[in-house]
Amino acid sequence: MFIATVIPTSLRKFLPGDKAALTIQAPFGGVAWVLVETDEVLDTLLVPVKGNAGRIELPIKKEYAPNATVSIYLVKPGGDTELPRERFAYSEIEVRRPDRELKIEPHLASATAKPGKMVRGEVSVTSENKPVPDVDLLVFAVDDAVLTLGDWKLPAIGNRFYPRNPFSVRTYEALYWRRWLRSHLKHQKCSERISHARVLAGESENRRRLQSQV
Repeated sequence: MFIATVIPTSLRKFLPGDKAALTIQAPFGGVAWVLVETDEVLDTLLVPVKGNAGRIELPIKKEYAPNATVSIYLVKPGGDTELPRERFAYSEIEVRRPDRELKIEPHLASATAKPGKMVRGEVSVTSENKPVPDVDLLVFAVDDAVLTLGDWKLPAIGNRFYPRNPFSVRTYEALYWRRWLRSHLKHQKCSERISHARVLAGESENRRRLQSQV
């Protein structure tokens, strides 16, 4: 069994510049080919794994947002007396992009207003504690009692603009076909030996027949 697990952090999601720590458990050591994937391969790196357990640190990039899949392909080289071995595992990470988030703060001249009166104030829009210029705003007023009774909450509209990345990269086992080819070639050589032995046996029989006729 091969397991890859992302170590939880105090934050719900990773931020660009963070390092995601992954622990792996495998029946053998080797070389881990780590890939960050969505519907395409974003990054790759090679990490040596000395024992049957290891730790991999992955630098988080903003291109991984809002989510990505970390695939780990572990290979142990073979030798004269041992076949190569492989294992595959994956784990998902979620990445937050603060530069895509807007903080909207209304500052009204008065906290209350009577019917028919004009409501005045200012609305500030910032991102990462910096003012955002040229912002289009839709301002509307709703009865607070209606929101409270309806248990209304602000919807997560960010998912509409930045949907989750699908995990659609296919990974195939390489050693399976190597083992199949090795077995096929071994069988082919065995068949050639049998055919060669039959040819030699036929030639020997023909010699005996010629000698008896002479």
